[in-house]
Amino acid sequence: MIGGKPPIIYFNKQNLHPIISSSQFIQTFKADAMETFTSRLHLREFLPTDVTLFYSLESIPAVVRYQTWEPKTEIEAANYVFSVIGSQTEQPRTIFDLIVERKDSKEFLGRVGMKVDHDSEHGDLWFSFLPSAQGKGYAVEAVEGLLGLIPTLHTLGIECDPRNIGSRKLAERLNFEQVKLQENAFECKGEWVGSVEYIKTLRN
Repeated sequence: MIGGKPPIIYFNKQNLHPIISSSQFIQTFKADAMETFTSRLHLREFLPTDVTLFYSLESIPAVVRYQTWEPKTEIEAANYVFSVIGSQTEQPRTIFDLIVERKDSKEFLGRVGMKVDHDSEHGDLWFSFLPSAQGKGYAVEAVEGLLGLIPTLHTLGIECDPRNIGSRKLAERLNFEQVKLQENAFECKGEWVGSVEYIKTLRN
């Protein structure tokens, strides 16, 4: 890492697109960058220039339908991206959130990530893809690519709304086992929603 932990920049209406001119600041994100390639995909770290890409994904109502948050504004998207960038240099690192692009064309498809508990060697997965990129096996390929970057885990978890058929099918394709199904688990966006949890053991 160059120059220590990068600063976290928070945005408001007067400061949505700041000019980041410090070369040391930019170099920080390039040091120890996590990335991998699969047969079709390129998984890489978030960069300051990815705010627009993230906003184009997480502002779509259909994409966040079963998430706990509403479609993000540009300001919220910017704040999220820079919080993720700040987490890239934490030691030990616990948040892994990567951009997913097509390897051949660099077309943005979505993101895949994981929160890791190093003490229990457990990781909770998430994934979010543009509607145009869904149903093509990209999510499975991206998750498998991410797991190749974090080889020391014992178990993995996926939690989603039971109505989220796409996420449930993905968990099954990745050979996760359903371990819990709860109706009316919590209140979200003005309604009571359920929760289904999946677990996969990677090693005994």
